[in-house]
Formats: sequence, structure tokens, C-alpha cells
Amino acid sequence: MTVKASNDLERQTRLLSPRIAALARSIRQGDAAALARFWQQVGTQGVPLREPLEESGTFSLLTFLWQANSPAREILLLSSLSEAEAGDRLVHVRGSDLWYRSYRVRDDLRATYHFQVDGVPQADPLNHQFMLLPSDGVSPYGETRCLSIVRMPEAQSLPWVMPVPGRPFGRVNQHALRSAQPGNVYRVWVYTPPNYTRAADPYHLLLLLDGWMYARVLHTPAILDNLLDVGALPPLVAVMLGHADRETRGRDFAFSLSFLDFVGQELLPWIRQHYHVAGDPARTIVGGVGLSAVTAALLGLRHPDLFGNVLAQSGHFAEKTPEDVEHERLANLIATNPAVPVRFHLDVGLLETRPTPDGGPSVLVSNRHLRHLLQARGYRVHYEEFSGGSDPLCWQETLVDGLLALLKGFGPV
Repeated sequence: MTVKASNDLERQTRLLSPRIAALARSIRQGDAAALARFWQQVGTQGVPLREPLEESGTFSLLTFLWQANSPAREILLLSSLSEAEAGDRLVHVRGSDLWYRSYRVRDDLRATYHFQVDGVPQADPLNHQFMLLPSDGVSPYGETRCLSIVRMPEAQSLPWVMPVPGRPFGRVNQHALRSAQPGNVYRVWVYTPPNYTRAADPYHLLLLLDGWMYARVLHTPAILDNLLDVGALPPLVAVMLGHADRETRGRDFAFSLSFLDFVGQELLPWIRQHYHVAGDPARTIVGGVGLSAVTAALLGLRHPDLFGNVLAQSGHFAEKTPEDVEHERLANLIATNPAVPVRFHLDVGLLETRPTPDGGPSVLVSNRHLRHLLQARGYRVHYEEFSGGSDPLCWQETLVDGLLALLKGFGPV
């Protein structure tokens, strides 16, 4: 779903909800039953609170609530709406157990969020919609984390994510692959579609970096099952490459030539030895999210003989190496090297607007730069801006959009 940007997209977090204002006024006036009535209404209507904004039919006021059953010093909200990476402080309504934070948001927003109460992360106990992030050595959340979900009324449903009873299921096998680089062992999840057979024509190949995210969080196998069942995609094998720890991941996704060589010289031969996949780069996609999206683009540009398609989700294209003077190293490489026959899908959230810690452009700005540069250099680009932030809930949708664009949207496969 492509969303046009506008000047109204700046976060406005110092807004006061009319309902919260009315409650605070009632409490000040001595209405002893006002708070109980408010929480009863919240239990019926659900959270976060949504109130229309009169000046626009596109935006609403969204208010997150926390009911403090015991005294708290600080409550933070962490989400793609947060102004600060460490989260936004909730405001306490005097004389009550209510803490809140309000935002002006688009009516098609989709996001996950959680609270941090005196340093302890917690899902929203008033919200029964959630996404579970299992623990893993490369997870930015550490232990298993439950994230609450907010979907605004205009946000499209995600029909491809959930397994459908009675629908054919593919199979996922997990392997451990040791590279020639001493000490590097990779986890490899391989999805084969229903009725997979070596007697068929070679399958399309989808290689996804950040395998833990794709296999365990985005539920890529279920998405592929559903898309294949309705004929939306050609038969394919998906390989999700995962790291054993954050340190190795960080090194590999920092413009590492040795990692690019591992993929081209070790991983792909291993895949083709064990799975019936096509060698045609036009039938091969490499993809990633965040830092791994940059590496996916590098693989396509360095090995167009192996990868004819790049799927980059919320790519951190402002990244540079310590030796670089300027940010956006990938863009500089594209500008100074001959174009190669690779097609791109880029997607980015309208809320991915924080600059890098060292003063570089935001994810949104750097993706816009890269789109224009690729198009100017003659590359075929499918570009999408979505109403959300750096959020796995949004990436489930754009993964589908990217696969459809690369395998169907550019014409015959």
C-alpha cells in the first residue's frame, strides 16, 4: 500500500485528549465516580483511545493509557510513534491511577508498542491484540517479548499472515552451516512449498537475510503458503539465513566483503546442491530488513550473475564505514559504478524519520535518495511508503507487496 507523504506527518505528541481533559476536570471538581466511569468505558470501547480531529478526515488523536495498580516513578511508551528512541514519557493525571500519552496519527496507521514501567518492559494489559517476539541471540529485545498492536480503521487487514486450516502447508527444515571463516556458524531455515519435488522444473529462489526475523517473527512460511495456494506467486524455495549472535551479525552487515563472498561462494552452492532451485538470476531474489537490506542490495550489485532481484525493507541506507567521510555508502557505490541488470523493491515507513546517531539522514530520507538515484541510473524500482515505522507488523505487509512486485508486477516471470 503506497502512501503519499505530506507536511502534516510531523509527530505532535503534546496534544490533550478531550476525554482525558474532561476526566481531569471532573476529578478536580470532586466527582468521586468519574474515574471509575472512565475505566468502565475504556473496558467497553478498547484501547488505545481514538478521537476524531475535526480539521481532517485523514488523522485522528490516538491516546495510550496505563492504569497504575501501584505507584510508579516513570512510565515510557516505546513505539514507532515515539519521538525518542528510548521512548516517550506518559503523563500522570493527578488524583488518579491514569497515565497517558496522545499522538496525532494517520487513520491507516499500523504499529506495535509496549510500555516500560520503572524500567520493566510490559505489554498493554488493556489490549488483547499482540505480537509475540520469541527470544533469540540476535533479537534486539533479548528475552521473549510481547508487543501490543494498534490498527487504525483505514489500515488494511493482513490476510496472508495466519495459517488457514485445510490449506496445504510447506515444510521448513533448519540446518547449521559452518563457513570457511573460522568460528562462523549460520542457522539456515529452508522453506519448501507443498508438493515440492525434484521432478518439477527448478523452483524460484528467495534468499532472506536476518533469518530469525523472517522465520520466527514475520512468519514468512505461512505467508508463502497462503500466496502460493491462491496462485499469487510461482513455486519457490525460501532460504532464511540466520546468525548465531549479534556480534557476528553486526560485522557481516557492515559492508563485509567476506560475508558477500560467503553467500556467493559457499551458501548458494550449498543451496543448489541440496535443493532444486533455478540458477537464472532473474528467478532469484535476495532480501533483508534494516541493515540486512543494505547487504541484500550489495549482493545484487556485486553478484548480478546470481541475484536479479533485491527486496529491501526499511533499509538503513544512510550507513557508512568508519573510513567514509559521507553517509549513504551504498548510494555512492551505485553512483560511481556501472549499472547492472538488477531490479529493486524498496519500502520505508513514513515514521522512520529519526536521523542516525552520527548525524546522517533518516531511513525515510535515505530511501528516497536511493530510489531517485536508482531510477536515474536506469534501474527498475518498485517503491513503497507505508503508514508506520520500523515495525515487524508493517514488514509483514510490505514483504507481500515486494514479492508480488518482483515476481509479478514487472511483467511475465
